[in-house]
Amino acid sequence: MRLADLVDIDPYLHMPLNLQVKTALARLLDRGELNGQLPSPGQLARELRVFSGSIRRAYDELVADGRLCTEGFDYRVAAAESPRGASELETELR
Repeated sequence: MRLADLVDIDPYLHMPLNLQVKTALARLLDRGELNGQLPSPGQLARELRVFSGSIRRAYDELVADGRLCTEGFDYRVAAAESPRGASELETELR
């Protein structure tokens, strides 16, 4: 299954797209549904039909949170994830 099929975004929601993507990815990480390399920001953006900058920002924020890491231009799930999960992200957004 493609990652884009697991990421639900709503363009009418009053939340920036990068935060919707970040929250969706954090949920998948919490459930252990993501591992290894993620699609490039450009590829996921094309599949979701959004700007690649929104995906890159979501990825970069997850890198800053310690949930993802980078290897060159690739984004991967971090080996030791931080306890900061999707519920904490949703609390921050309120």
